[in-house]
Amino acid sequence: MLNLVSYHRGAYEQLWSDHRLAVLASSLKTAKMTAGRIGRIPQVFSLLRQLYRCSQEPQEEWHTAILSAYEYVQPFLSRDERRQWVEDILEKDPNVGDTLYEYAIKHGVSTLFGCRLWFLPAATNKYWDFQDRPGLWVCLGAFQVHVDAEEFHRRLLESSGFSTQQLQRILLPLRNGITAMEYEAIPRPLRDELARNAAVVMPGRKVWLHPRIPEELPEPSSRELSDELLAAIALETYWDENPAQIGHFPRIAGIFPKETELTANDLRISDKGFAYLIDRFAEKRAVEQGKGAEATNTRMNEDQKSTD
Repeated sequence: MLNLVSYHRGAYEQLWSDHRLAVLASSLKTAKMTAGRIGRIPQVFSLLRQLYRCSQEPQEEWHTAILSAYEYVQPFLSRDERRQWVEDILEKDPNVGDTLYEYAIKHGVSTLFGCRLWFLPAATNKYWDFQDRPGLWVCLGAFQVHVDAEEFHRRLLESSGFSTQQLQRILLPLRNGITAMEYEAIPRPLRDELARNAAVVMPGRKVWLHPRIPEELPEPSSRELSDELLAAIALETYWDENPAQIGHFPRIAGIFPKETELTANDLRISDKGFAYLIDRFAEKRAVEQGKGAEATNTRMNEDQKSTD
């Protein structure tokens, strides 16, 4: 199923958690600045834009980031494994990322499963599993879309044209990691769809299917989507196809004066769906500028805490 979920601060805290080491690989200064986007009143549009920008920058602090990742795994390793991995990174072994990720999977270090240090620079506004709701989460700033395993399966089938059996034969080896050359042999439409759904991990010379994706993907059933949900999916698709626009929204009545001007027809959605996007984004923008009810409640809560 597809579900439209109201804005939840925790969803963006989780997104930042997955990106933190990847941003650190860009620069420590940028990491500190980006962390500030999740403050008393989160600036989620700015966060989304910053995460995309960092995904395009050279990872000049990669060694600092991967050593930080190693700290999560280190307690589970034997003395010989720790010594060998440190020697490998000092010798600039290109397999150190693969080895570390294999350790994370082996020992169930779930913190690193979705670490964006290992991912392609795509789908920077998406991640797998949030709180007690497994599945793909698409962060659109003013709200989220939850894509469960059934709907993810539908996306793969529709994009690839494969049957369920054909798809499973491709995904099964990916769960155990395959070489980059083997991955390139997978038809391009399926590879593109996997990347669009943050479903593949590339820590070095090997490629894995995201460990959080269930082994059994339910068969898609018939469904009806509301105008609002269709609009949200259209915006997701627009950002997928124009990743530099992630965190931006079409210019509407001066709300977002610097953005590209689009219409309902451009996004191929109904006027009702487009109005939903405008209203939700305008409300969230007002909150971020300290004008909305949510911002007022946040300030009141903070004031109450200071007097307790």
